[in-house]
This record gives sequence, C-alpha cells and structure tokens, in this order.
Amino acid sequence: MAEKEQLVLVLTVRLSQLEGTPLEEVDPQELIDLSHKLDLLTPDQASAVQAKIQSLQEAKQLHEDTKKALHGDVLALEKDVDSFLVSEPAVAKSKKGKKGKKEPTALTVEDVEQKLADANLLVSRIEELASNPQLSSEDKLKVEDFRQRVNSSADDKRNVLASMLDDLQKHAKASETMKRLSEALERTETALETIPQTTVAITDFKEAMLPHLTSLLEEVSVVPQDLEPTANELRTRVATLEGAVNSKLDDAVAEQQRLDQLNRSLDELSSILDSVVPKYENPQKAGSG
Repeated sequence: MAEKEQLVLVLTVRLSQLEGTPLEEVDPQELIDLSHKLDLLTPDQASAVQAKIQSLQEAKQLHEDTKKALHGDVLALEKDVDSFLVSEPAVAKSKKGKKGKKEPTALTVEDVEQKLADANLLVSRIEELASNPQLSSEDKLKVEDFRQRVNSSADDKRNVLASMLDDLQKHAKASETMKRLSEALERTETALETIPQTTVAITDFKEAMLPHLTSLLEEVSVVPQDLEPTANELRTRVATLEGAVNSKLDDAVAEQQRLDQLNRSLDELSSILDSVVPKYENPQKAGSG
C-alpha cells in the first residue's frame, strides 16, 4: 500500500512538473508511459492521476494540431509570396505581335498599384502569423524571411510608382503646354495675314506675339519621347513663323526706304521746279535780269 501511495506521489509531482513545461517540450511518449503505470494503482488512486494525464494529452494534441495548421498556413503563404515575387518582371502584360508571338507591354500605374495592394495583403497575413506564439521556431524564421522579401519588393514598387506618377505629371504638363503653343501659333499665323504691312505694325506685332511663343517653346524643349514628333512640328512652325515675320519686316523696311527715297526725289524735283517755273511764268522779268 505504501508503494502505491509513493507511486501516486511520484506521478503527481511529475505531472505537476509537466503542467508547468511548455507544451512544445512535452513528450507524448512520456505521457503514455505514465499512463501505463496507473495499472499498478487502485481505481480510486488512478482516477485523479488519469484525469491530469488525459488533460495534458489533450492539450499536447491541440498544440500539435495548431502547429500543423500554422505550418500549413506558412506553406500556403510561402507559395503566394513566391508567386508574388516571381511575377515581377519589367513588364506586366503581353500582347500578340507578328507571327502570333507575344510582345511585352509596359507596366501601367494600375499594374503597380495592384502589386502594392497584393503586397499589403501579404504583409497582413505575415504579421498575423508572426504574432502567433504557437508558431514553431523554424516557421518563425521563414515568416520573417517572407516579411523582408515582400517589404523590399513593396519599397521597389513604391519607387516605381512615384517615378511613373512623376512621368505622367510631366507628360500631362508637356501636352498642355504644347496645346497652348499650338493654339497660340494658330492665332499668330492668322493675325499675321491681317496686320498692315508697315514697319511699325509688323514691329509691334513681332514684339507682342513672338516672345510668348518663344517662352512656350522653351517649356517644351525637353518632352517625353512619344511627344517629340509633335514638339518638333511645333518648333518648325515657330521657326517658320519667325522667318515669315522677319521677311515681312525686311520687305516693309525696304518698301519704307524706297518710299523715303521716292519722297526725297520728289522733294528735290519740287525744289527744282520751284526755281525754274517762275522764270517761264514771267519771261520779261527773267530776261531783264
């Protein structure tokens, strides 16, 4: 009887120790071995000890099931992270080109924003798993690796997005400036045909209109590649217009000089006539003289 009581004491002490041990470190086989020793006790003695053993076995099983489920979550997350990182080429879509071959098309802002949204979802799942205290040490290392890789990718995406948005802003600004330049050119080209062809009128026109065109032209001195053909066309039109204005001004100056010379010639002729005509109008006076 004393031996059985001693066994009860030993089992009780050991079970108390196991209850204070992290479930990760509890050996299921030891619980089975302890359970076998209950055969040496009376039913009354074994009952209380059996309840503790069963409670520990259930807790250990639940712990293992949870670990297994968490590991499954980690494997699923690993698959999604790998898929997310693998689908990160410089292009996101493709279209069929010649002979049915697929040709890459550039990433769009929507593509990058979607990738960032995907990254945020992955980060949320990573944070949730990382915060679970029942995650194994090995899986913790994996999850931390996922975190670093996804965050690094997300940082790259943010930089790409910022650059793309900046390019779009520059593109929109250049397009708007080119539109204003085109409209100003049309107004100036039309007005040039209607102004008086005088030196003063053309000079006033040149000083009033050309500086504005030149200013707009300077704003589009560097434009996105797809706008370059249109920008070149506008540059040519401005140069042509400047040439036309200068040509008209040269013609007006030449005409003014011709008129000035003609007026001087007329003045000289008038002066000669003024000195000669009186002699013929009063010949006697002219003869007596």
